[in-house]
Amino acid sequence: MTTQAQLDLVASLEARDAGIAQVSDSHVAWIEDARDGIRWLRSNGMLPLEVTGEDIRVALLAAGMPAPKRPHAWGALMRTLATGGAIEDTGRSVHMRDVRSHARRTPVWRFAEDQDAP
Repeated sequence: MTTQAQLDLVASLEARDAGIAQVSDSHVAWIEDARDGIRWLRSNGMLPLEVTGEDIRVALLAAGMPAPKRPHAWGALMRTLATGGAIEDTGRSVHMRDVRSHARRTPVWRFAEDQDAP
């Protein structure tokens, strides 16, 4: 028998995925530019093998990448990298450093070593 909690989780996951899809669809060009930027940063040793989304955001912005129109595009970028196999979840998390993030925990990702590009 399906419980209300299970139904709520399914609905929540569907809403999350729909939101990410909407942001991804409206930021296709930005996500591709960000992937190019990540490739460049990785090839120049400016991103370590293990990173957080925050590390990627800080590195891209420092390299001159413009911020997306909506901040949720950073999450869509990370989802794109993960579902495309460019990054793998290590199962670890760390506290974010940006004050606006209120030290919330974020996943640590590892770039797939057998992949040339994010």
